[in-house]
Amino acid sequence: MKKNTYLYLIIILIISLAFNITSPKIDAAVWISPTNMLAKGNVTEDGTCQVQKVIEFINDANKSAIVEISSTNITVIFENNSFELNPHENKTIHPIIVVEQGKKTGKILIKTYDKEDSTQTSGSMVSTTMVITITSIGTLVNSSSSDANSEYKLDNLYYYILIIVIAGLILISFVLMKKKK
Repeated sequence: MKKNTYLYLIIILIISLAFNITSPKIDAAVWISPTNMLAKGNVTEDGTCQVQKVIEFINDANKSAIVEISSTNITVIFENNSFELNPHENKTIHPIIVVEQGKKTGKILIKTYDKEDSTQTSGSMVSTTMVITITSIGTLVNSSSSDANSEYKLDNLYYYILIIVIAGLILISFVLMKKKK
């Protein structure tokens, strides 16, 4: 019975050691917030508008990390596509999402690398890959015609008031003429 117990313990140790060796080592644990974004905007006749959003990065590890950002299926403007995040550092960035007419879905891809001790700027291996899903909704607004319409409505209002004043003066003059007779 003891031989079987020792055999099972040795098998469990070998499996856990093999799993520990083959599993990737994560030295830089970077977290992001949010994981989903909604960008709504009024799109003019030019076809686009820009909406500013916020992404917060948190490095919980004891090592620095290199963060690389890119986007797919949607246009996103970043101040820096790559930056370093020191241990226990929080960083907030403000990407600008270009919103087109209609509903469009895209992604912001974020890769973090462990920073090497050498002078190279690229990391040794990818430790984390994250995705932020973006949904952009652009509503077409005809700004030039709405201004013209409001001016047109205001001109019509003045015209109707003028007609009412003239009609009122004519009625008053008829009433005064009948009183004189």
